[in-house]
Amino acid sequence: MDATVTAAAIGVGGSVIVALAAFWANVRNTNKTTELTHRALQLTERGQVTDQYSRAVGQLGSDKAPIRLGALYALERFAQDNLAHRQTTVNVICAYLRMPFPLTPPASEPVPEPGEGAREPVPGAEVAALADNGDDWQQEKQVRLTAQRVLGEHLRRIPPDAQPSADPAVDLFWPGIRLDLTGATLIDFSCDGAELADAQFRGATFHSDARFGGAAFNGRAEFGAATFHGKARFEKATFHGDAEFGGTIFNSTARFGGATFHGGTVRFGGATFHGTARLEKATFHGNTWFSNATFNGNTWFSNAAFKGNTSFDSAHFDGGTGWFDGATFSGGARFSEATFKGIARFGKAAFHGDARFGGATFHGDAEFGGAAFHGDARFGGATFSGGARFSEATFKGTALFDNSIFNGMKETTSFANSRVLTPDAAHIWPKGWCIGETSNGGHTVVRADRSASS
Repeated sequence: MDATVTAAAIGVGGSVIVALAAFWANVRNTNKTTELTHRALQLTERGQVTDQYSRAVGQLGSDKAPIRLGALYALERFAQDNLAHRQTTVNVICAYLRMPFPLTPPASEPVPEPGEGAREPVPGAEVAALADNGDDWQQEKQVRLTAQRVLGEHLRRIPPDAQPSADPAVDLFWPGIRLDLTGATLIDFSCDGAELADAQFRGATFHSDARFGGAAFNGRAEFGAATFHGKARFEKATFHGDAEFGGTIFNSTARFGGATFHGGTVRFGGATFHGTARLEKATFHGNTWFSNATFNGNTWFSNAAFKGNTSFDSAHFDGGTGWFDGATFSGGARFSEATFKGIARFGKAAFHGDARFGGATFHGDAEFGGAAFHGDARFGGATFSGGARFSEATFKGTALFDNSIFNGMKETTSFANSRVLTPDAAHIWPKGWCIGETSNGGHTVVRADRSASS
């Protein structure tokens, strides 16, 4: 009986083992089939994505504007649905905008009225615009405005509560995007509030206004040799990397008020400002260069903060007033060989490093009233053709006016109520001036033929 039971148990156990083996084999086959099916689906989906992308890119090269327009919308939808392909899609749109485009239509085509079609079209309005405009130039302009709108719309964050109530809560922002619009022709370009990893606009031409207000440039911002025909608006923009504007031409107002340059070097060397330049309350944390820049209109640097070394060497302030009232220079400030044809205002400016104005030429009044020179104040060889006012200025370092020339009327030069905190330093005052004592035992600058009390 024991043997029989044992044999039966072995038989049952063997059956169970066989059954389990068959079960796990079936599971493995099922998993393998599922895996193969999943791979096939992935490949099919990947192929569909590739086909969708390739078809849109191909249509972008069509000679028919409506097809190019449809291709842009297809690429936009493709990028919105495929995060990994957003940068590639942006690269394609940028490449399209880099293709040559004349700012004015050919002579054989009608010229639009001033301001007509200047703004980017709202979504869906382009088709009607293409139907109403039969000429190639106007149609291509509409397509390019759409391409710009697609970029601008997806480069800024829109809070959910700011979206239209009729729209679903969809995040349209594409983070970490790099723009390469080198040499592109851009019309009424808008990137207000945009966030960019890198921005390459070298040699680009901006027709009508260019808006970058509140934009955040998280990498390098390259605008060297660009041309702004309309207003250039960078109010409260933030630059975290190098900012390059060397050789840039601003034909209209350039607005950088409240902009912050957090890191890297800021270069405006050789830039030309034909209109008003407004950089009031801007903050420059790194070294800043405006050497050889030309300012043909009024220039505002009032209350600007220069944290690093700053150079305006050989800069030309050829028109209007150069306002530096209340500006703070934490590093060295160089204005050597600079030319001020209008009024130069440095009232209550603070120079914590050396202030170098050697060889500078002031054709109009030079206002330094209330300025504080914590380092050396170097005006050697400077020429003052108008009034030179240093009233209530403070000289903590050495003041050097060697070989400076004062061509203005004697009464227009003033050091009234100035303070000299280092009377024993090797100062070189303008001809006819010297250090005198004040009634409270301090030191000031007075005319050599007068007493301090007078």
